[in-house]
Amino acid sequence: MFITILICASFVVATLSGCSREPAVATVKVECRSPNGEVAARLHEWKFNHIRNALFEVLADGEGMAYEELVNQVENKISPHNREAIGKIPWYVKTVVLELEARGELQRFPMTRKWVPENIRRISKDSPPAE
Repeated sequence: MFITILICASFVVATLSGCSREPAVATVKVECRSPNGEVAARLHEWKFNHIRNALFEVLADGEGMAYEELVNQVENKISPHNREAIGKIPWYVKTVVLELEARGELQRFPMTRKWVPENIRRISKDSPPAE
């Protein structure tokens, strides 16, 4: 005899016939690291993707800007509905920027070790690796 265990809403049900509600949907999260390799946060994938896409719309290949200006432009690229759903955009921008820096897609300049960098640039596909 097999017993099926389903996650039903917010509780677990052990049953042979299932439960009356739809099973809860697992949310996919992206583990965001800081450039030194430590895990900074785990973001919902859709939030990570919205912020990442907005960052890449704002930063052209090889170009950069001051961090505060970057945050303002990213906020303007995201619809009001999604801004409300995402939450504190500056915190998410900082977290995603750190992950993209760890991946080698973004870079601080001048090179600093400050938590919130003064300037961020998108690393050009043709540029040499950062020092």
